[in-house]
Amino acid sequence: MTWGGGYCQRCQEAHLVPTSEKAKSEVVARMDVVRDALNTRLGRMVGVLIAHDDAGREVVLQAYSGTKCLPGLEIGWAGPTRRIEATQTEEDDTFDVLNALSQSIESLGWRDAVAGLKDAKRTFEEAQSALQGQRASARRERALLRQASPDDEALHAQLRQASWNESVTYRQTLKELRAPLDAATARHDSLLEELQALRRERRVLSNRLQSAFNDEHELTNFRGVKQSIEDAHLPGSILSPGAGECAAPKLLQDAVRRGLRPIAMAEAWVGPSLDEPMRVDGEFYGPCQERCLPILGHLLCGMERPARLSDALNLTVLSEGDDWLVVDKPGFVLATPGRGPEKIDSVLTRVRRHYGRGAAARAVHRLDHETSGAMVLALDGESQAKIQAQFVARTTHKRYLAWIDGVVEQATGEISLPLRSAGRFTREQEVHPDGKPALTEFRVLGRSENRTLVLFRPITGRSHQLRLHAAHRDGLGAPIRGDSLYGSEEEHLYLHAWTLAFDDPRSGQRTEVCCPLPAYWPETTYELLATV
Repeated sequence: MTWGGGYCQRCQEAHLVPTSEKAKSEVVARMDVVRDALNTRLGRMVGVLIAHDDAGREVVLQAYSGTKCLPGLEIGWAGPTRRIEATQTEEDDTFDVLNALSQSIESLGWRDAVAGLKDAKRTFEEAQSALQGQRASARRERALLRQASPDDEALHAQLRQASWNESVTYRQTLKELRAPLDAATARHDSLLEELQALRRERRVLSNRLQSAFNDEHELTNFRGVKQSIEDAHLPGSILSPGAGECAAPKLLQDAVRRGLRPIAMAEAWVGPSLDEPMRVDGEFYGPCQERCLPILGHLLCGMERPARLSDALNLTVLSEGDDWLVVDKPGFVLATPGRGPEKIDSVLTRVRRHYGRGAAARAVHRLDHETSGAMVLALDGESQAKIQAQFVARTTHKRYLAWIDGVVEQATGEISLPLRSAGRFTREQEVHPDGKPALTEFRVLGRSENRTLVLFRPITGRSHQLRLHAAHRDGLGAPIRGDSLYGSEEEHLYLHAWTLAFDDPRSGQRTEVCCPLPAYWPETTYELLATV
Protein backbone atom coordinates (compact mmCIF):
# COMPACT_ATOMS: atom_id res chain seq x y z
CA MET A 1 0.00 0.00 0.00
CA THR A 2 1.91 3.06 -1.29
CA TRP A 3 1.34 6.69 -0.41
CA GLY A 4 3.72 7.98 -3.07
CA GLY A 5 7.23 9.04 -3.88
CA GLY A 6 9.45 10.52 -6.53
CA TYR A 7 12.43 10.07 -8.79
CA CYS A 8 15.80 11.49 -7.74
CA GLN A 9 17.84 12.70 -10.68
CA ARG A 10 21.04 12.61 -8.59
CA CYS A 11 21.00 8.92 -7.63
CA GLN A 12 18.74 8.02 -10.58
CA GLU A 13 16.41 5.96 -8.41
CA ALA A 14 12.78 6.19 -7.35
CA HIS A 15 12.01 6.40 -3.64
CA LEU A 16 8.61 5.44 -2.24
CA VAL A 17 6.90 5.98 1.12
CA PRO A 18 4.09 3.57 2.04
CA THR A 19 0.93 4.53 3.84
CA SER A 20 -0.69 2.62 6.69
CA GLU A 21 -3.95 2.44 8.54
CA LYS A 22 -2.28 3.92 11.60
CA ALA A 23 -1.02 6.90 9.57
CA LYS A 24 -4.54 7.46 8.26
CA SER A 25 -6.05 7.24 11.72
CA GLU A 26 -3.50 9.78 12.98
CA VAL A 27 -4.60 12.16 10.19
CA VAL A 28 -8.28 11.65 11.03
CA ALA A 29 -7.52 12.50 14.68
CA ARG A 30 -6.17 15.89 13.56
CA MET A 31 -8.80 16.88 11.00
CA ASP A 32 -11.19 18.68 13.35
CA VAL A 33 -8.33 20.58 15.01
CA VAL A 34 -7.21 22.00 11.67
CA ARG A 35 -10.79 22.56 10.46
CA ASP A 36 -11.54 24.64 13.56
CA ALA A 37 -8.39 26.72 13.01
CA LEU A 38 -9.06 27.54 9.34
CA ASN A 39 -9.32 31.30 8.89
CA THR A 40 -9.60 31.51 5.11
CA ARG A 41 -12.07 30.47 2.46
CA LEU A 42 -9.73 27.65 1.40
CA GLY A 43 -8.89 24.42 3.15
CA ARG A 44 -5.52 22.80 3.87
CA MET A 45 -3.88 19.46 3.28
CA VAL A 46 -3.20 17.73 6.60
CA GLY A 47 -0.46 15.12 6.77
CA VAL A 48 1.17 12.73 9.20
CA LEU A 49 4.54 11.00 8.94
CA ILE A 50 5.33 8.02 11.16
CA ALA A 51 9.08 7.62 11.62
CA HIS A 52 11.72 5.95 13.80
CA ASP A 53 14.58 7.65 15.62
CA ASP A 54 18.08 6.21 16.17
CA ALA A 55 16.83 4.19 19.15
CA GLY A 56 13.99 2.67 17.12
CA ARG A 57 11.35 4.69 18.95
CA GLU A 58 8.28 5.70 17.00
CA VAL A 59 7.80 9.41 16.31
CA VAL A 60 4.67 10.94 14.79
CA LEU A 61 5.19 14.21 12.90
CA GLN A 62 2.29 16.37 11.77
CA ALA A 63 1.95 19.18 9.23
CA TYR A 64 -0.55 21.22 7.26
CA SER A 65 0.02 22.93 3.93
CA GLY A 66 0.77 26.63 3.58
CA THR A 67 3.38 29.14 4.65
CA LYS A 68 1.35 30.86 7.35
CA CYS A 69 0.67 29.38 10.78
CA LEU A 70 -2.94 28.68 11.65
CA PRO A 71 -4.00 30.31 14.95
CA GLY A 72 -3.50 27.96 17.87
CA LEU A 73 -1.43 25.50 15.81
CA GLU A 74 2.00 27.12 16.08
CA ILE A 75 3.50 24.45 18.37
CA GLY A 76 4.04 20.82 17.48
CA TRP A 77 3.47 21.15 13.71
CA ALA A 78 6.19 20.97 11.07
CA GLY A 79 7.40 24.44 10.19
CA PRO A 80 8.16 25.97 6.79
CA THR A 81 10.80 24.30 4.65
CA ARG A 82 12.51 27.67 4.35
CA ARG A 83 15.51 28.41 6.54
CA ILE A 84 14.45 29.31 10.08
CA GLU A 85 16.76 32.32 10.18
CA ALA A 86 14.99 33.89 7.19
CA THR A 87 13.27 37.03 8.47
CA GLN A 88 9.50 37.14 8.36
CA THR A 89 9.24 40.94 8.29
CA GLU A 90 9.27 41.45 4.52
CA GLU A 91 6.95 38.47 4.06
CA ASP A 92 4.43 39.75 6.60
CA ASP A 93 4.51 43.27 5.14
CA THR A 94 4.03 41.91 1.62
CA PHE A 95 1.16 39.72 2.71
CA ASP A 96 -0.46 42.74 4.34
CA VAL A 97 -0.17 44.67 1.07
CA LEU A 98 -1.46 41.70 -0.95
CA ASN A 99 -4.43 41.32 1.37
CA ALA A 100 -5.12 45.06 1.15
CA LEU A 101 -4.99 44.89 -2.65
CA SER A 102 -7.35 41.92 -2.66
CA GLN A 103 -9.75 43.79 -0.41
CA SER A 104 -9.52 46.84 -2.68
CA ILE A 105 -10.33 44.66 -5.68
CA GLU A 106 -13.25 43.14 -3.80
CA SER A 107 -14.55 46.56 -2.73
CA LEU A 108 -14.46 47.95 -6.29
CA GLY A 109 -17.83 46.40 -6.99
CA TRP A 110 -16.56 44.90 -10.24
CA ARG A 111 -19.22 42.19 -10.35
CA ASP A 112 -21.94 44.81 -9.82
CA ALA A 113 -20.46 46.93 -12.60
CA VAL A 114 -20.46 44.00 -15.04
CA ALA A 115 -24.04 43.10 -14.10
CA GLY A 116 -25.11 46.76 -14.35
CA LEU A 117 -23.59 47.12 -17.83
CA LYS A 118 -25.31 43.94 -18.95
CA ASP A 119 -28.68 45.16 -17.64
CA ALA A 120 -28.18 48.62 -19.20
CA LYS A 121 -27.37 47.05 -22.57
CA ARG A 122 -30.46 44.86 -22.43
CA THR A 123 -32.72 47.77 -21.39
CA PHE A 124 -31.33 50.05 -24.11
CA GLU A 125 -31.59 47.40 -26.81
CA GLU A 126 -35.20 46.61 -25.86
CA ALA A 127 -36.16 50.33 -25.82
CA GLN A 128 -34.29 50.99 -29.08
CA SER A 129 -36.03 48.06 -30.74
CA ALA A 130 -39.46 49.35 -29.59
CA LEU A 131 -38.62 52.87 -30.77
CA GLN A 132 -37.47 51.62 -34.15
CA GLY A 133 -40.69 49.60 -34.47
CA GLN A 134 -42.76 52.71 -33.79
CA ARG A 135 -40.75 54.68 -36.35
CA ALA A 136 -41.16 51.95 -39.01
CA SER A 137 -44.93 51.86 -38.38
CA ALA A 138 -45.17 55.65 -38.84
CA ARG A 139 -43.20 55.42 -42.08
CA ARG A 140 -45.60 52.82 -43.45
CA GLU A 141 -48.60 55.02 -42.58
CA ARG A 142 -47.07 58.03 -44.35
CA ALA A 143 -46.28 55.90 -47.41
CA LEU A 144 -49.92 54.77 -47.60
CA LEU A 145 -51.12 58.39 -47.36
CA ARG A 146 -48.78 59.41 -50.20
CA GLN A 147 -50.04 56.56 -52.39
CA ALA A 148 -53.66 57.50 -51.66
CA SER A 149 -53.17 61.21 -52.61
CA PRO A 150 -50.25 61.43 -55.07
CA ASP A 151 -51.18 64.97 -56.25
CA ASP A 152 -51.93 66.57 -52.86
CA GLU A 153 -48.83 68.81 -52.42
CA ALA A 154 -50.08 70.27 -49.15
CA LEU A 155 -50.42 66.76 -47.69
CA HIS A 156 -46.98 65.78 -48.94
CA ALA A 157 -45.45 68.87 -47.32
CA GLN A 158 -47.20 68.03 -44.08
CA LEU A 159 -45.90 64.42 -44.25
CA ARG A 160 -42.32 65.61 -44.91
CA GLN A 161 -42.51 67.86 -41.84
CA ALA A 162 -43.89 65.00 -39.78
CA SER A 163 -41.00 62.79 -40.94
CA TRP A 164 -38.48 65.48 -40.00
CA ASN A 165 -40.08 65.99 -36.58
CA GLU A 166 -40.13 62.27 -36.00
CA SER A 167 -36.43 61.98 -36.91
CA VAL A 168 -35.51 64.73 -34.45
CA THR A 169 -37.62 63.15 -31.73
CA TYR A 170 -36.12 59.73 -32.48
CA ARG A 171 -32.54 61.01 -32.11
CA GLN A 172 -33.38 62.88 -28.91
CA THR A 173 -35.22 59.90 -27.40
CA LEU A 174 -32.41 57.54 -28.43
CA LYS A 175 -29.88 59.83 -26.74
CA GLU A 176 -31.93 59.82 -23.55
CA LEU A 177 -32.27 56.05 -23.69
CA ARG A 178 -28.52 55.65 -24.24
CA ALA A 179 -27.54 57.83 -21.24
CA PRO A 180 -27.86 55.01 -18.61
CA LEU A 181 -25.89 52.69 -20.90
CA ASP A 182 -23.15 55.29 -21.37
CA ALA A 183 -22.97 55.78 -17.61
CA ALA A 184 -22.78 52.03 -16.99
CA THR A 185 -20.13 51.67 -19.71
CA ALA A 186 -18.06 54.50 -18.24
CA ARG A 187 -18.25 52.96 -14.76
CA HIS A 188 -17.35 49.55 -16.16
CA ASP A 189 -14.36 50.87 -18.14
CA SER A 190 -13.11 52.97 -15.24
CA LEU A 191 -13.32 50.03 -12.81
CA LEU A 192 -11.73 47.74 -15.39
CA GLU A 193 -8.74 50.05 -15.69
CA GLU A 194 -8.44 50.29 -11.90
CA LEU A 195 -8.93 46.54 -11.53
CA GLN A 196 -6.21 45.76 -14.05
CA ALA A 197 -3.82 48.16 -12.31
CA LEU A 198 -4.50 46.53 -8.91
CA ARG A 199 -4.11 43.07 -10.40
CA ARG A 200 -0.82 44.03 -12.04
CA GLU A 201 0.46 45.40 -8.73
CA ARG A 202 -0.70 42.28 -6.91
CA ARG A 203 0.92 40.04 -9.54
CA VAL A 204 4.25 41.89 -9.27
CA LEU A 205 4.23 41.64 -5.46
CA SER A 206 3.16 38.00 -5.54
CA ASN A 207 5.90 37.10 -8.01
CA ARG A 208 8.45 39.00 -5.94
CA LEU A 209 7.34 37.18 -2.79
CA GLN A 210 7.44 33.81 -4.56
CA SER A 211 10.94 34.60 -5.80
CA ALA A 212 11.97 35.43 -2.22
CA PHE A 213 10.46 32.13 -1.05
CA ASN A 214 12.45 30.24 -3.66
CA ASP A 215 15.66 32.03 -2.71
CA GLU A 216 15.13 31.12 0.96
CA HIS A 217 14.45 27.44 0.25
CA GLU A 218 17.36 25.08 0.70
CA LEU A 219 16.09 21.49 0.82
CA THR A 220 18.22 18.87 2.58
CA ASN A 221 17.56 15.20 1.86
CA PHE A 222 18.24 12.12 3.99
CA ARG A 223 21.72 11.77 2.51
CA GLY A 224 22.55 15.24 3.80
CA VAL A 225 22.65 16.75 0.29
CA LYS A 226 21.41 20.35 0.15
CA GLN A 227 19.89 21.90 -2.96
CA SER A 228 17.91 25.01 -3.75
CA ILE A 229 14.28 24.32 -4.57
CA GLU A 230 14.98 25.12 -8.23
CA ASP A 231 17.87 22.61 -8.41
CA ALA A 232 15.87 19.97 -6.52
CA HIS A 233 13.03 20.35 -9.01
CA LEU A 234 12.81 17.73 -11.77
CA PRO A 235 13.84 19.15 -15.18
CA GLY A 236 10.96 19.90 -17.50
CA SER A 237 8.41 20.47 -14.73
CA ILE A 238 7.06 23.89 -13.87
CA LEU A 239 8.04 25.38 -10.51
CA SER A 240 4.59 26.20 -9.14
CA PRO A 241 3.93 28.89 -6.53
CA GLY A 242 3.93 27.36 -3.05
CA ALA A 243 6.19 24.44 -4.01
CA GLY A 244 7.83 23.11 -0.88
CA GLU A 245 5.09 24.29 1.45
CA CYS A 246 2.64 21.43 1.00
CA ALA A 247 2.26 19.10 3.98
CA ALA A 248 4.42 16.28 2.54
CA PRO A 249 7.63 18.30 1.89
CA LYS A 250 7.28 19.97 5.29
CA LEU A 251 7.00 16.55 6.97
CA LEU A 252 9.98 15.10 5.11
CA GLN A 253 12.18 18.13 5.72
CA ASP A 254 11.22 17.99 9.40
CA ALA A 255 12.20 14.31 9.53
CA VAL A 256 15.55 15.09 7.89
CA ARG A 257 16.25 17.82 10.48
CA ARG A 258 15.49 15.40 13.30
CA GLY A 259 17.46 12.45 11.88
CA LEU A 260 14.36 10.24 11.58
CA ARG A 261 13.67 7.37 9.17
CA PRO A 262 10.25 7.54 7.44
CA ILE A 263 7.99 4.51 7.93
CA ALA A 264 4.56 5.58 6.66
CA MET A 265 2.68 8.68 5.57
CA ALA A 266 -0.88 9.81 4.89
CA GLU A 267 -2.49 13.07 3.77
CA ALA A 268 -6.11 14.28 3.62
CA TRP A 269 -7.84 17.48 2.60
CA VAL A 270 -9.69 19.51 5.23
CA GLY A 271 -12.06 22.39 4.50
CA PRO A 272 -13.36 24.09 1.33
CA SER A 273 -11.79 22.96 -1.94
CA LEU A 274 -9.45 24.73 -4.30
CA ASP A 275 -10.86 25.62 -7.71
CA GLU A 276 -8.27 23.42 -9.38
CA PRO A 277 -7.52 20.69 -8.56
CA MET A 278 -10.78 19.96 -6.78
CA ARG A 279 -10.41 18.47 -3.30
CA VAL A 280 -13.04 16.77 -1.18
CA ASP A 281 -13.17 17.48 2.55
CA GLY A 282 -12.04 14.39 4.47
CA GLU A 283 -10.68 12.51 1.43
CA PHE A 284 -7.14 11.03 1.41
CA TYR A 285 -4.73 11.98 -1.38
CA GLY A 286 -1.25 11.12 -2.58
CA PRO A 287 1.37 13.78 -3.36
CA CYS A 288 0.10 16.54 -5.63
CA GLN A 289 1.34 16.59 -9.21
CA GLU A 290 2.02 20.34 -9.32
CA ARG A 291 4.08 21.08 -6.20
CA CYS A 292 5.16 17.88 -4.46
CA LEU A 293 6.11 15.25 -7.02
CA PRO A 294 8.82 17.35 -8.74
CA ILE A 295 10.81 17.69 -5.48
CA LEU A 296 9.95 14.47 -3.62
CA GLY A 297 12.69 12.50 -5.37
CA HIS A 298 15.34 14.78 -3.91
CA LEU A 299 13.73 14.97 -0.46
CA LEU A 300 13.33 11.18 -0.15
CA CYS A 301 16.81 10.27 -1.38
CA GLY A 302 18.61 8.32 1.36
CA MET A 303 15.46 7.67 3.40
CA GLU A 304 16.25 3.97 3.59
CA ARG A 305 19.39 4.73 5.61
CA PRO A 306 19.43 8.35 6.77
CA ALA A 307 22.91 9.84 7.00
CA ARG A 308 24.29 11.14 10.27
CA LEU A 309 23.93 14.84 9.62
CA SER A 310 25.81 17.57 11.45
CA ASP A 311 24.36 17.97 14.92
CA ALA A 312 22.20 21.03 14.41
CA LEU A 313 20.74 20.41 17.89
CA ASN A 314 24.20 21.29 19.25
CA LEU A 315 23.09 20.35 22.76
CA THR A 316 24.21 17.47 24.94
CA VAL A 317 21.27 15.33 26.03
CA LEU A 318 21.91 14.42 29.66
CA SER A 319 18.82 12.29 30.26
CA GLU A 320 15.45 11.63 28.65
CA GLY A 321 12.17 9.94 29.41
CA ASP A 322 8.98 9.31 27.49
CA ASP A 323 7.70 12.82 28.20
CA TRP A 324 10.75 14.94 29.03
CA LEU A 325 14.31 15.79 28.12
CA VAL A 326 17.21 17.24 30.14
CA VAL A 327 19.93 19.00 28.18
CA ASP A 328 23.17 20.77 28.99
CA LYS A 329 22.43 24.42 28.23
CA PRO A 330 25.57 26.31 27.16
CA GLY A 331 26.24 29.72 28.62
CA PHE A 332 25.09 32.68 26.51
CA VAL A 333 22.42 30.63 24.72
CA LEU A 334 18.83 31.70 25.35
CA ALA A 335 16.60 29.21 27.15
CA THR A 336 13.60 30.27 25.03
CA PRO A 337 13.43 32.47 21.92
CA GLY A 338 13.17 36.22 22.35
CA ARG A 339 11.67 38.87 20.11
CA GLY A 340 13.31 39.55 16.77
CA PRO A 341 15.10 37.30 14.27
CA GLU A 342 18.43 37.69 16.10
CA LYS A 343 16.90 36.00 19.17
CA ILE A 344 15.33 32.98 17.45
CA ASP A 345 18.14 30.60 18.43
CA SER A 346 17.51 29.06 21.85
CA VAL A 347 17.49 25.74 23.65
CA LEU A 348 13.74 25.42 23.09
CA THR A 349 13.98 26.32 19.39
CA ARG A 350 16.72 23.75 18.79
CA VAL A 351 14.82 21.00 20.56
CA ARG A 352 11.60 21.75 18.66
CA ARG A 353 13.35 21.72 15.30
CA HIS A 354 16.10 19.14 15.66
CA TYR A 355 15.34 16.68 18.48
CA GLY A 356 13.47 13.61 17.19
CA ARG A 357 10.49 13.74 19.55
CA GLY A 358 10.66 17.42 20.39
CA ALA A 359 8.22 19.01 17.93
CA ALA A 360 5.83 20.06 20.71
CA ALA A 361 8.50 20.63 23.39
CA ARG A 362 7.84 23.23 26.08
CA ALA A 363 10.17 24.86 28.58
CA VAL A 364 9.48 23.78 32.16
CA HIS A 365 11.80 26.38 33.70
CA ARG A 366 14.41 28.85 32.49
CA LEU A 367 18.07 29.51 33.06
CA ASP A 368 19.54 32.97 32.56
CA HIS A 369 21.04 33.69 29.15
CA GLU A 370 24.58 33.64 30.62
CA THR A 371 24.05 30.60 32.90
CA SER A 372 25.04 27.09 31.86
CA GLY A 373 23.82 23.71 33.07
CA ALA A 374 20.93 21.27 33.35
CA MET A 375 17.63 22.41 31.85
CA VAL A 376 14.55 20.22 31.64
CA LEU A 377 12.00 20.45 28.82
CA ALA A 378 8.66 18.68 28.58
CA LEU A 379 7.68 17.02 25.30
CA ASP A 380 3.99 17.93 25.62
CA GLY A 381 1.73 20.33 27.49
CA GLU A 382 0.47 17.83 30.06
CA SER A 383 3.99 16.84 31.13
CA GLN A 384 4.99 20.49 31.30
CA ALA A 385 2.15 21.20 33.73
CA LYS A 386 3.05 18.21 35.94
CA ILE A 387 6.76 19.03 36.17
CA GLN A 388 6.11 22.75 36.65
CA ALA A 389 3.79 21.86 39.53
CA GLN A 390 6.79 20.23 41.21
CA PHE A 391 8.80 23.42 40.85
CA VAL A 392 5.92 25.40 42.37
CA ALA A 393 5.55 22.90 45.22
CA ARG A 394 9.35 22.95 45.70
CA THR A 395 9.65 19.18 45.50
CA THR A 396 12.37 19.47 42.86
CA HIS A 397 15.96 19.62 44.06
CA LYS A 398 18.37 22.01 42.33
CA ARG A 399 22.04 22.67 43.06
CA TYR A 400 24.21 25.28 41.37
CA LEU A 401 27.96 25.77 41.45
CA ALA A 402 29.45 29.26 41.31
CA TRP A 403 32.83 30.89 41.65
CA ILE A 404 32.48 34.05 43.75
CA ASP A 405 34.76 37.04 43.13
CA GLY A 406 35.98 37.34 46.71
CA VAL A 407 36.48 35.39 49.91
CA VAL A 408 33.30 34.17 51.62
CA GLU A 409 34.06 33.52 55.31
CA GLN A 410 30.78 31.91 56.40
CA ALA A 411 30.85 28.16 55.71
CA THR A 412 27.11 27.58 55.32
CA GLY A 413 23.92 29.54 55.67
CA GLU A 414 20.70 30.90 54.21
CA ILE A 415 20.06 34.11 52.30
CA SER A 416 16.55 35.55 52.39
CA LEU A 417 16.27 38.74 50.38
CA PRO A 418 13.05 39.70 48.52
CA LEU A 419 13.54 40.57 44.85
CA ARG A 420 11.71 42.61 42.24
CA SER A 421 12.40 44.12 38.81
CA ALA A 422 14.58 47.23 38.85
CA GLY A 423 12.52 48.84 36.07
CA ARG A 424 10.61 48.31 32.83
CA PHE A 425 13.57 48.87 30.54
CA THR A 426 16.24 46.79 32.26
CA ARG A 427 16.96 43.12 32.87
CA GLU A 428 18.26 43.88 36.34
CA GLN A 429 16.53 42.90 39.55
CA GLU A 430 16.87 44.57 42.92
CA VAL A 431 16.51 43.71 46.58
CA HIS A 432 13.44 45.49 47.93
CA PRO A 433 11.02 44.98 50.85
CA ASP A 434 8.10 44.96 48.38
CA GLY A 435 9.71 42.25 46.27
CA LYS A 436 8.80 38.57 46.12
CA PRO A 437 10.30 36.31 48.82
CA ALA A 438 13.52 34.63 47.71
CA LEU A 439 15.39 32.02 49.74
CA THR A 440 18.77 30.43 48.98
CA GLU A 441 20.84 27.90 50.93
CA PHE A 442 24.60 27.93 50.37
CA ARG A 443 27.73 26.04 51.33
CA VAL A 444 31.35 27.04 50.76
CA LEU A 445 33.35 24.24 49.10
CA GLY A 446 36.75 25.94 49.08
CA ARG A 447 38.82 28.92 48.06
CA SER A 448 41.45 29.65 45.43
CA GLU A 449 43.22 32.86 44.34
CA ASN A 450 40.92 35.19 46.29
CA ARG A 451 37.81 33.45 44.91
CA THR A 452 35.35 31.12 46.61
CA LEU A 453 33.62 28.04 45.17
CA VAL A 454 30.06 27.99 46.48
CA LEU A 455 27.33 25.35 46.22
CA PHE A 456 23.91 27.04 46.02
CA ARG A 457 20.53 25.44 46.58
CA PRO A 458 17.77 27.86 45.55
CA ILE A 459 14.58 27.10 47.47
CA THR A 460 12.62 29.65 45.43
CA GLY A 461 13.22 30.36 41.76
CA ARG A 462 13.26 34.12 41.26
CA SER A 463 14.93 35.77 38.30
CA HIS A 464 18.64 36.47 39.01
CA GLN A 465 18.14 35.10 42.52
CA LEU A 466 21.59 33.53 42.94
CA ARG A 467 23.37 36.43 41.23
CA LEU A 468 21.80 39.04 43.51
CA HIS A 469 22.00 36.93 46.68
CA ALA A 470 25.72 36.59 46.00
CA ALA A 471 26.41 40.23 45.09
CA HIS A 472 24.26 42.05 47.64
CA ARG A 473 25.90 43.29 50.84
CA ASP A 474 23.28 41.44 52.91
CA GLY A 475 23.97 38.25 50.97
CA LEU A 476 27.49 36.92 50.34
CA GLY A 477 28.73 40.44 49.67
CA ALA A 478 30.62 39.47 46.50
CA PRO A 479 29.36 38.90 42.92
CA ILE A 480 29.62 35.73 40.91
CA ARG A 481 32.67 35.76 38.66
CA GLY A 482 31.88 37.16 35.20
CA ASP A 483 28.56 38.71 36.23
CA SER A 484 28.24 41.74 33.93
CA LEU A 485 25.07 42.97 35.69
CA TYR A 486 26.08 42.84 39.35
CA GLY A 487 29.85 42.46 39.17
CA SER A 488 32.62 42.55 36.56
CA GLU A 489 32.18 41.29 33.00
CA GLU A 490 34.28 38.39 31.70
CA GLU A 491 34.02 36.04 28.74
CA HIS A 492 31.98 33.59 30.82
CA LEU A 493 29.63 33.69 33.80
CA TYR A 494 30.80 31.10 36.32
CA LEU A 495 27.35 29.96 37.40
CA HIS A 496 26.35 26.41 36.50
CA ALA A 497 23.14 24.43 37.13
CA TRP A 498 24.96 21.35 38.39
CA THR A 499 22.30 18.88 39.52
CA LEU A 500 18.54 18.59 39.11
CA ALA A 501 16.09 16.09 40.59
CA PHE A 502 12.37 15.73 39.85
CA ASP A 503 9.68 13.05 39.55
CA ASP A 504 8.88 11.49 36.18
CA PRO A 505 5.44 12.91 35.23
CA ARG A 506 4.20 9.50 34.07
CA SER A 507 5.76 6.91 36.42
CA GLY A 508 6.44 9.12 39.44
CA GLN A 509 9.97 7.68 39.65
CA ARG A 510 12.58 10.06 41.00
CA THR A 511 15.03 11.25 38.35
CA GLU A 512 18.39 12.81 39.22
CA VAL A 513 20.64 14.43 36.64
CA CYS A 514 24.16 15.80 37.02
CA CYS A 515 25.49 18.17 34.36
CA PRO A 516 29.27 18.19 33.73
CA LEU A 517 31.08 21.47 34.18
CA PRO A 518 31.99 23.54 31.10
CA ALA A 519 35.54 23.02 29.84
CA TYR A 520 36.57 26.59 30.71
CA TRP A 521 36.06 26.13 34.46
CA PRO A 522 39.35 26.06 36.41
CA GLU A 523 40.90 22.69 37.31
CA THR A 524 40.79 23.68 40.97
CA THR A 525 37.02 23.17 40.85
CA TYR A 526 37.34 19.39 40.52
CA GLU A 527 39.73 19.17 43.48
CA LEU A 528 37.32 21.11 45.67
CA LEU A 529 34.30 19.07 44.48
CA ALA A 530 35.92 15.98 45.90
CA THR A 531 34.72 17.18 49.31
CA VAL A 532 31.04 17.19 48.29
